[in-house]
Amino acid sequence: MDVLELLTSDHNTVRKLFGEFEEAQEAGDSGRMAELAQQIFHELEVHTTIEEEVFYPEPRRRDPRCPSSSRKASKSTTSSAC
Repeated sequence: MDVLELLTSDHNTVRKLFGEFEEAQEAGDSGRMAELAQQIFHELEVHTTIEEEVFYPEPRRRDPRCPSSSRKASKSTTSSAC
């Protein structure tokens, strides 16, 4: 599985969990809501890690607006995506 497939799968997992959370909320099942909230937080932490450590570094490396490790760019010329 490549990184895009992994991120897409993770998005789908989180969407499913949010749907389940809404169902639990409608049913007034606070125990299930708490359990789902923990799962959602965990999935979002995993997702963020995948994005920051696997997905984003390569585009940032290729973006000429981003400073390389050998040169510093001023804040005014640095992309907010860097």
